[in-house]
Amino acid sequence: MKKIKKIIFFLIRFSGIPFLIRNTIQRNNVTIIFYHDIEPVLFEKHIIKLKSLYNIISLQCFINFLETEGRFKLPVKPLIITFDDGHKNNYLLLSSIIKHNIPVTMFLCSHIVGTN
Repeated sequence: MKKIKKIIFFLIRFSGIPFLIRNTIQRNNVTIIFYHDIEPVLFEKHIIKLKSLYNIISLQCFINFLETEGRFKLPVKPLIITFDDGHKNNYLLLSSIIKHNIPVTMFLCSHIVGTN
């Protein structure tokens, strides 16, 4: 069953369907991606690829767009990057965030701050 899944995903990926979806249906919609405890090297690779495919915007930019009822335009293929749980290893990603000048949002679980 695992091998069948891999074959199906391979065929979908190289069929061009993801490209068509991203460049037609998703072109004017906001995509939000979230990370949870990602390795810095992998995150760096993701950022390089995502920057080539999307226009990375801040969550605040999108909130402003919604609050002004769309009185300004978002870029084509906007992407928001968030981090779940404010994981302590997110600090290791700071150099990539600064290097690539990307806005990110980190969500914190306030009830666990100051605990073990």
